[in-house]
Amino acid sequence: MNKQTVMKLINKGESSTVELKTGKCKDFANIFRVMCAFANTKGGHLLMGVSENGEIVGCESHYISSIKSRIQRENEHPNAIVPKITLQIEIIDIDSKSILCISVDKSNQTHT
Repeated sequence: MNKQTVMKLINKGESSTVELKTGKCKDFANIFRVMCAFANTKGGHLLMGVSENGEIVGCESHYISSIKSRIQRENEHPNAIVPKITLQIEIIDIDSKSILCISVDKSNQTHT
């Protein structure tokens, strides 16, 4: 994913395939529910570091490290997300602010 694609997603706003979260979300259960919902439907993009009104607020680097490792660890754990979700995690810098982009592929299985 590149900067232009992320900006298009932000400008379109939240939808059934785009979820915007500030960089301060500590509710991991909600993040995993969003990822499962995307996998169970059409796939989608979770953009962290963007407020619901589309303002780019950015994520702090320690938060990015924490969330990336938690997502990867939970996705690999056999009892956390069942079955494993296909996803890509990228960091995109816009206006000197980091956005954590989690792209979840559509799946033909049901994830919980």
